[in-house]
Amino acid sequence: MSNKVFKMLLVACVSVFICMPILAADESGGQDNVLDELMTTIRAKLEYFGWRVRTYESGDKDIWGNQGVGAGGYIVGTPPGTGRTETAMAPQMLTESELQMLKDEISQSMQMVQFQKEQREELEYYSSQIESQLASYKEKFEILGGTTYIVQENDSLWRIARKEYGDANKWPLIYRANQSTIKNPNLIYAGQELQIPQLKVKK
Repeated sequence: MSNKVFKMLLVACVSVFICMPILAADESGGQDNVLDELMTTIRAKLEYFGWRVRTYESGDKDIWGNQGVGAGGYIVGTPPGTGRTETAMAPQMLTESELQMLKDEISQSMQMVQFQKEQREELEYYSSQIESQLASYKEKFEILGGTTYIVQENDSLWRIARKEYGDANKWPLIYRANQSTIKNPNLIYAGQELQIPQLKVKK
């Protein structure tokens, strides 16, 4: 089974795990447990793709934004000092359909149960980040002046987009502009030459 097919199946099956605790809640009446299980399931899914979720505490607001879990956190990279070696140092780049499925599943969970304010804000934040990446799949752009970028050691499309655009979520622009040479957005190599598209100014 290819990596792409495996990811698609993983993205698709999360709905089953979302529904199961809700059905169980009807018997036990444990609404708080349902919310906790749903949040744990969604966070685990994001972490599988290497996205950072705010499940830890930090008192350093200059680095981490607000304390604890919440909308002011980050969902990319690996939190320092957590020992989560299994979490990718940069997030996996998902296809447009994978991102849309992930967004739909989070929206579905928010419609099925009443989350607490902080949990809802966290889910809305994840959705906004996914939506930002989806928007980059539809963005109109031009490649002007032969702008190129030579991939460095440990680079990823996410890191390159952050360097070139100041917004890591715009990595799909680079992927779309180089699909003739990039078959898998998660696999680029040092020395590879990439075309960096310039965003078209919208009137």
